[in-house]
Amino acid sequence: MKRFIVALVALPAIWACGPQPPAGTGGTGGSGTGGSGGGSTQSTGLPCDVQRVLETNCQTCHGKTLAAGAPMSLTSWDDTQRNLGQPVYQMMKDRINSTVPSYRMPQTGPMADADKAILNAWLDAGTPRSSDVCPAGISPDCIGPQCLPCDVTHTMRVYGSGTAEGSGVKFTVPAGPGYQNYFTFTFKNPFAPGETATANAPIIDNPTVIHHFILYGIDSSGQTHVAGWAPGGTNGVLPDDVSMILGFPSFQMQVHYFNNTSQTQQDASGVAFCTTTTPRAHLAGVFTLGNLLFSIPPNSITPVTATCSVTREMTIIGTSPHMHQIGYGFTTTHTRGGQDMGILSNIPDGDWSFDLQKHYPVIPRRVAKVGDILTTTCKYHNTTSAPVTFGLRTQDEMCFDFMTAYTDTTPMRSCSGASTP
Repeated sequence: MKRFIVALVALPAIWACGPQPPAGTGGTGGSGTGGSGGGSTQSTGLPCDVQRVLETNCQTCHGKTLAAGAPMSLTSWDDTQRNLGQPVYQMMKDRINSTVPSYRMPQTGPMADADKAILNAWLDAGTPRSSDVCPAGISPDCIGPQCLPCDVTHTMRVYGSGTAEGSGVKFTVPAGPGYQNYFTFTFKNPFAPGETATANAPIIDNPTVIHHFILYGIDSSGQTHVAGWAPGGTNGVLPDDVSMILGFPSFQMQVHYFNNTSQTQQDASGVAFCTTTTPRAHLAGVFTLGNLLFSIPPNSITPVTATCSVTREMTIIGTSPHMHQIGYGFTTTHTRGGQDMGILSNIPDGDWSFDLQKHYPVIPRRVAKVGDILTTTCKYHNTTSAPVTFGLRTQDEMCFDFMTAYTDTTPMRSCSGASTP
């Protein structure tokens, strides 16, 4: 096993799909699978295939709890029969088949052809009510490989010192209290040529000591963020037309352990993947916006900014803000030639939580053109009598936004601007 302390760490972007952000966060809403959470224990009046399509494509916004300005739920047959100026089922028909991106649903992109065919067949048949009792859906609060809506094809897990990758021997975390360190575990590429990732899930073996991890793809030009987990993180499921690049010679998992117990601990945490060898329309990557050089004065509320000039046109589908314990508020804005193109990340002042570091989908997807400016602002509330600087420890601070975008953004691995407050 190759093991060393790293000089810089960045937290994970968990791709494209996750829980809804607080008001104003993560663009204009969410998308993905498992929207309603929990599935049916009694009939909703919807045929099971229709219910699955709505769960997969619609219910993150049109769930029992509405989000992103959605005007109605779509969790039952009764919901589809309401009249909001016109019948909801007619609105569904119009929106899913529209060719106008700003009007079409879902706003993340065209619905998969198979799903659209199921929904159109039901709508064309007059939306017949069903007595089906459907299998339980996947709750968005369910985290781990067992909660993925696909079959796991590969896993990478940390392993014991002096043992081989895949040996099944757990890693020993030195005793605390207060012990923390970074370790790196190296993996051969287990993926076939052309194989790409469609979803991932964290495997959290010992939550007592694992602080976070990041999985990087390694090649001759450096490291590329692929997957990871931080407190509050969830599974990641990419939209049906997007998959994640995996064609690296090797991978490295950087793990931050924090053992606050008086005993050594064992851990075998890692990441599970669902993959495909069938090409999808878009190949995504992750790039990092952030600031590495800053100091937060004592007893202050202080913003730290980083400005990125886009060097390659891309479509941004999700963001993952990251700060530590004195984080207070967070934004990433997008401008073009001085024109405000809208907010990409927005966690209002006072709403940041170190224990709820989520990935937020950007809806509609945002095209960033060459020369556009992305500006990340991390705001901190330092209530101590000492300055807090950038660093690897939990009591230090970081300022990053990890963005998932396509086409493959590997050439733009990071875009950092070091500006002090």
